[in-house]
Amino acid sequence: MSETELTCRELVELVTDYLEHALPDDVRVSLERHLGDCDDCHEYVRQIELTIAAAGRLRYDDLPPGLRDALLDASAGRHREEEDTMQAGRPGRSVVNVHTTPFREYDMEGPVQPELSWLPVSYDAGSGHGTYVMRMQPGAATLEHSHQGMEEFLILEGELIDDDGTVFGPGDFVSYERGTHHSRTDTGCLIAVFEWRQPDFLDI
Repeated sequence: MSETELTCRELVELVTDYLEHALPDDVRVSLERHLGDCDDCHEYVRQIELTIAAAGRLRYDDLPPGLRDALLDASAGRHREEEDTMQAGRPGRSVVNVHTTPFREYDMEGPVQPELSWLPVSYDAGSGHGTYVMRMQPGAATLEHSHQGMEEFLILEGELIDDDGTVFGPGDFVSYERGTHHSRTDTGCLIAVFEWRQPDFLDI
């Protein structure tokens, strides 16, 4: 592992070995260099040291999974924001990375559906217009729902099965006029969804 390869997530996973002086010298040097450059990770390690002093021996694997995730998100959150700001680069442009940005629980049809999650990109809940990315776990299905404008989606990964049995795969771009429909997936899928309304004069 080179000094430039150490990330906040890797540091969190190595911190116990670091505090127990069990890291190889090159990894320890890389980690300490990262601590010198990253205030969040430096504070994280300090908090772990205080916790160990108060509670005795503590290993990363002893932490509840939810706490591990929270620590990882906290240590990496500022860096994601900085990276997104660097990528956006100028006013009027935003960048969302679907591989690194946490998805939200899905409740757009009312009840929370734990087998679905979504990531707003430009979606505005007030108007119901904009773009978001939706992830469906294998076997998931959307609830039957109505949309007042156009609903379009692009399959990025996996397969989506429409309510008439049509199967859509990666690269398929599907457009629906206003109406009601629902879909399901056997394999799981990742789709980009575009919600918009045609100008009134086009409805004439």
